[in-house]
Amino acid sequence: MLERALSLPQAWTDDVGRCARAGMPPARALATKPPRARQRLERALDAAGPAAWVAGERVYGDHRQRRAW
Repeated sequence: MLERALSLPQAWTDDVGRCARAGMPPARALATKPPRARQRLERALDAAGPAAWVAGERVYGDHRQRRAW
């Protein structure tokens, strides 16, 4: 299973015209790596994919609140 999401630099997401031309929804918010990781995990678990464990690197894996979740 592969869970993925588009990540864009803040300079791009701050450009409303660019986002509109790219078809991005008007309601969007900047999210740092830990919240994005939780969103991805939630989508994967909601899809009932098989998961016995989850691995993460330094930024994704070293977030105590998410690990406790």
